[in-house]
Amino acid sequence: MTIVPGDAAGLRRAAGVLDAGVPVVMPLPSPLPYGLAGTNAANVNAAKGRPAGQTTGMLVADIALVVPYAELGAHSWAFVRWLATEQMMNLLLPIREGSPAWAKPSTSQGWLGVTAACLAEMRVLLDQRGLLYVSSANRTGGQVAVTAPTANAAFADQLLVIDGDPFRDPAAFSGSATMLRVERRGGLSLVRHGIHDAGFAGGTDQFLQHLTRLWRASTRS
Repeated sequence: MTIVPGDAAGLRRAAGVLDAGVPVVMPLPSPLPYGLAGTNAANVNAAKGRPAGQTTGMLVADIALVVPYAELGAHSWAFVRWLATEQMMNLLLPIREGSPAWAKPSTSQGWLGVTAACLAEMRVLLDQRGLLYVSSANRTGGQVAVTAPTANAAFADQLLVIDGDPFRDPAAFSGSATMLRVERRGGLSLVRHGIHDAGFAGGTDQFLQHLTRLWRASTRS
């Protein structure tokens, strides 16, 4: 397709493509890269060149969407919201049996993959739909894209790309999000290393402890 600016006209065009079931490439906030987003998870997978039924991530307009379906205590939700929105991490949450159909493309072995990281300039696309199925903006095995031109090249000019470069920090080192599992009692484990822990001097346990300290400090401020 083409690269469109992240203005009102560009977003209207992207909205039409999304509502037709075709994924688009959209910018995520720095230090995250560009993402591939769609209303149909199978089509997101197809664009990446992987099996249609492979699990995708889920970008939600509000973490409250998944609250009724995850097996977490009420005390854990403020922490989950902070991790997903303020820290922009990918989370795996324990999901109840009988969850709605829209959760299934992002569920594997009882865990729902969810994120809430969205650029303010892209909010209208997400808010109008409530959720989008997402993955990194690259063909399977390729490097994640951190600019609009590299995202366009990754998909050989076949998908619509929203140019978010003016809204991103060109000096930031960008990469895929760190993925955390939030246990039923609120504990954390690291599932996948990513940009959030890439520059951390300590090991995994120290990083998780660091996050917990940051969270506690945020609740006191």
